[in-house]
Amino acid sequence: MTANATATDREQCLKAGMNDHIGKPIDPDQLFSVLLRWTGRAVLKLLWSHPLDPDADTLKIAGIDTSLGLKQVGGKRERYESLLRKFAIRQAEAVTAIRTALAVGDAATAAREAHSLKGVAATLGALSLSEAASNAETALKAGVGVEHALGSLSNSLSAVRGSDPLQLARLGGLLCAF
Repeated sequence: MTANATATDREQCLKAGMNDHIGKPIDPDQLFSVLLRWTGRAVLKLLWSHPLDPDADTLKIAGIDTSLGLKQVGGKRERYESLLRKFAIRQAEAVTAIRTALAVGDAATAAREAHSLKGVAATLGALSLSEAASNAETALKAGVGVEHALGSLSNSLSAVRGSDPLQLARLGGLLCAF
C-alpha cells in the first residue's frame, strides 16, 4: 500500500519488486481482491462481507459521498459516523493551520497538512474537498498558485461545513465543531 497512486508510481513499485500495488485512498474491494489473489485464502471474502443495511436511514451530508465513505469502512455506520466526527474536530482549522505554517516559513508542514486533509477527505467520501486539498498540496510544494489553491480549499471545506444542520444534529452534532 502506498500514497503514490499514479500509473507511473504503480509501474515503479512493481519494477522495484513489489508483488502488487494499492494506492490511497484504499478501496476495500480492491484490497481484499489483491489479498485474495496473493494469499489464496477464501476466508478473506467472508471477513469483508459487511453489506449495508438497506432499511437504514440514508446518511446525507452535503459535499460527502456517504455511500463511498461507508463502503470504505465495510458498511459499519457507527464507525463511519465516529470517523466523521473526528474529521470535523481535527480538520476544522486545516486552512488556518496551513496559513500559520506558511507564515513562519514552514512550507513542508503546510504541504503535510494539505496531504493529510486530502487522504482523510477521500477516505470519508469528500471527493471535492480531497481534490482541492491535493491541488493545495501541489501548489504548496511548487510554491506557485498557493493563494488561489488555498482559497479553493477553504471554499470546499466551507461547503462540507455548510451541511444540513438537521441531519448533523441527528448525528449528535457531527460537524458542529466546524
